[in-house]
Amino acid sequence: MPAVTVATAAPAFATSPPPVALPDMSTTALPTPARAGANINVPGFTLTNTGTADTIGIVFTFELAGANINRISAAGMDANGFSGMTVTGYGTPTAVLTLPPNFFGRNAAAGGGTMSVPVALTLETSSSTPTTLDTTIVASNGGPASEQTFTV
Repeated sequence: MPAVTVATAAPAFATSPPPVALPDMSTTALPTPARAGANINVPGFTLTNTGTADTIGIVFTFELAGANINRISAAGMDANGFSGMTVTGYGTPTAVLTLPPNFFGRNAAAGGGTMSVPVALTLETSSSTPTTLDTTIVASNGGPASEQTFTV
């Protein structure tokens, strides 16, 4: 008997990976920072996640026009190492502050979960001249970010 081979095309969806659930920090808004000499003070704030996955850590990027960020402090302590935070970029215009997973005991849950951050941040800068501060907040595991620009 002759062999019969039948070839059929696989449906397109069969080879596509499932969509990846992501957090969405785009609705998070920092309160307006205030300048005190060379320091820029950011009051405590709430992080809001409207995405479809829990956050796994949070990354803040602070970019200052025309000056360097020499230190970020939280509750009077250097943020680098405070409750597991890490900071890179000291001595440059751009500093990145990373909060670890389960910061303050939990992550911002999917679908509108919030995480209150009662610790105020202070950016110690190299200048007291008014300038702009660009901020970005994104979950460590991706998704849309919050972006704001302040005149300080």
